[in-house]
Order: sequence, then C-alpha cells, then structure tokens
Amino acid sequence: MKGDAARSLRALTAGISRAALACSVLAAAFYAAGNRNGLSDAALGLALDLAAVAAAAGPVFTREYLAPPGTAFLIDLSASMGLPDGEGGETRTARAAAIVEEELASLDDGAPAAVFSASAGLELVAGPTTDRRQLARAAAGLAASDAGFREAAVSRDLKAWIAARSEAWRVVLLSDGGPDLGGRLLFDAAGGALTVRTVGTGPGPLCVGALAMTPTAATFTLHNHVDRPVTGTLRLSRDGLELATVRVEASPRSSSASIPLSNGFATGGYLLELLSAEDGWDWARDDEGSGIALPGSTARTAVNRAAVRRILVVGVPDAFLRASLERDGFELRGGPAFPDGAREGQWDLAVSVGVPAPAGFPADILSFGEPPADAPFSPGPEREGTPAGLDERQALSRYVDWSGYGSIKTGTFSLPPGSPAVALAAIRGAPVAAAWEDASGWRRVALAANPAGTAFTLSPSWPVLLRNIDDWFLLSRGASAGGTDLGWNLSAGDPAGRRVGPGFAAEGLELERAGPRAMVTAPSAGFFPWTDGTLSGLAAANPPASETAFAPKALALPSGDALVLAARLGSKRSDWTLACSLAFLAFLAAEWLAWRGPLARTRRGGRGRPA
Repeated sequence: MKGDAARSLRALTAGISRAALACSVLAAAFYAAGNRNGLSDAALGLALDLAAVAAAAGPVFTREYLAPPGTAFLIDLSASMGLPDGEGGETRTARAAAIVEEELASLDDGAPAAVFSASAGLELVAGPTTDRRQLARAAAGLAASDAGFREAAVSRDLKAWIAARSEAWRVVLLSDGGPDLGGRLLFDAAGGALTVRTVGTGPGPLCVGALAMTPTAATFTLHNHVDRPVTGTLRLSRDGLELATVRVEASPRSSSASIPLSNGFATGGYLLELLSAEDGWDWARDDEGSGIALPGSTARTAVNRAAVRRILVVGVPDAFLRASLERDGFELRGGPAFPDGAREGQWDLAVSVGVPAPAGFPADILSFGEPPADAPFSPGPEREGTPAGLDERQALSRYVDWSGYGSIKTGTFSLPPGSPAVALAAIRGAPVAAAWEDASGWRRVALAANPAGTAFTLSPSWPVLLRNIDDWFLLSRGASAGGTDLGWNLSAGDPAGRRVGPGFAAEGLELERAGPRAMVTAPSAGFFPWTDGTLSGLAAANPPASETAFAPKALALPSGDALVLAARLGSKRSDWTLACSLAFLAFLAAEWLAWRGPLARTRRGGRGRPA
C-alpha cells in the first residue's frame, strides 16, 4: 500500500509539474525580455524549469550492496533454565547470556544480530542491530519463565521472521535441551543453519509435582535426581493456612507420597512447598536470603465447587447412553420435543433421538437419526453395509471401531465441498457420522444410524465413542464426582480447553472464547481467581512436568556450524521525487518574490508595476 501511495503522489506531482513547466517557460521568456536584470531572471526561470522536469520524471536511484549474514540468538527461557547450577550459583539463563556475549565478540564487523527469548512463544528482545553492547545487555536482563519450550509455536514465528528479512540468518539456540519436540522443527525453520549451545551441568535438586487432593489425603510425586534416597521437608497449605509439615524420604528417580488429611478437605488453593532437602543444594536463594526459589520446589492444585451439567434428552435414548449420562454432576431433563425459547447457558448438551433440533439451538447437540435442522449438509442416499472409520487421528474416532455396527441399512449425509462438517464414518463412501462447529461455537455430532438395537452398543467401541464425545464437548471439565471439582490445573504457557458459561471471567488468565468453551492460558505459575455466574473458584498453574527433568539434553540434530551462509545482494532505493517537488516550489516562490513581491518593487525603484 505504501508503494501505491508513492506512485499516486508521483503521478500527481508530475501532472502539476508539467503544467507549471509550460507556464514558467513563457514567464521566463517574457520577463527576460522586459526587465533590466533579464539574465538573472532567466537563470531563475531555468532553475525552476529544471526542478519541474526533475519532479515530473520522478527520479529513483537504486544502490546495490552486499548484506552480510546475520545471527539470531534464541535463549531458552523455559522453567528449567532458572536452575542455579553454574559457578557461584549462576543460573542457566545467565550462563546463556554470557555465551551470547562471547559469540557477539566473534562476529564480523557490520554483521547484524538479534536476541530472542523462547519458551511458550518467540519474542524479539533486541535487534536486529550491529550494536553489540545493546544485544549483550538485553541477553543479560532475561530470566527463566514458568512455561515450557513450545517448539511448534517458536519455530513458526522464527520461520516467518527470517522470511521477512533481506539478509541470510544463522540461528544459535542456547538451551538445556528444552524444545518439546526435539528441535527438528527449529532446524527446519532455520533452513539447517542452526547451532545449539547446550547449557547446564547437573541433574538438579529434589522436586515435587502432580499434587492432587482426595477426601482423605493429598497425594504428590517426588523426583529425586541422585542415585541415593533423599529426605526432604515439605509444607502443605490451603489459601495461606498451614495444614501440615512433614518429612518424606524420596527414593531415586520418581516416587509417590501422600499427606493424610485428618479433617477432610475444603475448596481453595492448595500449595505444597519443598522447604529443604538433604541433597546438597542451597534452599535459601531469594533476595532476602530465605525461603525457596529453586525450580520444581512447589506444586499447586485447586479444589472448587463443581458446576452441574444440565442435559436435555429429546426422544428415547439407548439405555447405555442414558446410563452414561446419569452420573454425579449431570442433571437430566427429558421430553418428546425441543423446548421453545431456550437461552444460552440454559443447557450444556442436548441429546436428540429421531427428533431434529431446531436451527440455532443454543447448546451442544448429539443427534441420532435426524441431524439438526441447520446441519451444513443435506440427506444422502440410503445405503446398506458396514460402516468404516475415515480417520482414526480425528479426536472423536480415536480407538473407535465403527464396524461394530455390523451390516446395517441407513440414511446417509451428503457433505458439499467446503462444508465445515467432518465425516467420521461412511458406508461405501457415503458419510453416516459427522461432526462440526457452527458459527457461534456450538459443537454438533450427528450419527445417521441410531445405534440402539445394533451390536455397536454391545461393543467396546460404544463407551469409547461416548467418552470421546464427552471430551470433545468438554462436558466433564469442571463437573466431578461428589459435587466437587478436584482440580483445575494448568501448565503455565500451555493453552487448555475449558467449558465455561456466558458470564465466565478469570483474573490474570488469557482467554480465547468459542461458544461454551474457552482456551485458557496461564502466563505463569500461581493461583488465578475466576467467576462463572453463581460459581467462583481458583485455577492453579504449575510449570510443565517435563521442566523437572533437569539433566541437560543434547539435541540430536546436525550441526549448523559447517553451513557457511553467503552474503546476499541487497538493494536500497532512494526516491527523489519529493525533494525535486520541494525544490520546484522553492524556485516558484523565488520567482514570485523576484517578479511580483517586495524584491520586484525594490528593483523598479518603487515605480510600481511596469506597463
């Protein structure tokens, strides 16, 4: 768009300049003949003409140059990089910054560089620039986050950034082995020009994780990274109130432990802290010289009052389907037809058997026989045969053997090109099961053949399919046995789906809503309060479990050190149209001053305008 604007401005200027050129030529000739200083006036007129011609031509100069390859430093800021296992308690992040400073000193003069942080995503911290001090300061100011290293997101953003640059770029990753997919995506994003500098020395301290609450005990996992038993002191609290302090022996590698709850448990945020351990680590490392600050030394979980899922059943459902819905946290209401005037949030799920749901019904819908009235497909021909799954990787078809129906005769669906519906199973190419999400975010699953009375309801795949549907609708998120949601736990930096009401709000969490669901992301570890209509509670976020595997891991990738990047031929355009146009206007003003303004009257001795 900038180029279009520049061309339009140049065309407008050219038109004005050509018109002015003709006028100025006539004026210069007239005044050269009729004034005492005709020669100087003609010179001014000639300058005006030249400026007009230059502006009309729109001069653009292009300068070619060799752009040296740049270096992008990616510093891993995943949680494990906060471990102080360097000399003098230096963290892995600080060691990575020191390596960046050393690498910067070895770069060729004039070679650009940039510093990025990489964890849940990629963020440009400084550059591109040739200012080595600025880049070193930026790297030294970084600190580890509570998130993991999401390689897919980091690689996607890195590839887009490199593609937008005119120079060739090599990438230097400074990490303890954090990329969750092994580094191959990063290698491809860098075009093979990837060098990995592994930081970290030790296996790490004792750490805790996977805190969970039961009515009688708090259970958790201990990760011991040395080859001997280690005893640690732990404290359990709820909403800041200490419940118990215990000493627990952790065997090598991973083990489970528990803390009995003599008085049961209540809703709130539960925090388990590892206060000390006999593993040789300094457990007092915060700014005040007390407390704990080692990665993996805390674990959190939240216990909330559960939501009640309201299920509308229209028609006569299969007995197993009804039994699967009649459980704690689910409230069933039935009827022969869909009610009029349903409101958003009134129903969490509608199950219809042989009764088409009205268009736009504000709930997720599972239908058997007749699909919803606004289904993005039309009825297909009747087919006879055994259904076959189309893609086992699809979440709803995972571990489902559709052939359990046996040979049946049923109607089918005709999905037009571009339909948002995805076919799950088909009989000789004609879909008999489909799933989609409408424009308002409501999800639909439609089965053309009612499984009631078929062998499918007696096969192992029927409860698996119902479980897959439950997971896709997120029905059980926030609704658990006993009326209590025993854990709303998030991994910091990782989006997680959650079923929410229309009034859901959460303080400090990042939300991306779609109908009755939201993708929820915690930016850091901690507790986050939320409200949802009459319900309220906490979400607990912890670093990903993989971040407690502290031992540095060398990524199994080809080294990019041997890949020599050549300088690229770059070009720089200089558009002089605006400068020539301004010169034309300046000479035009000078002509006016010389011929009609105060200078003209002075030269004529105050005699006024010549006849």
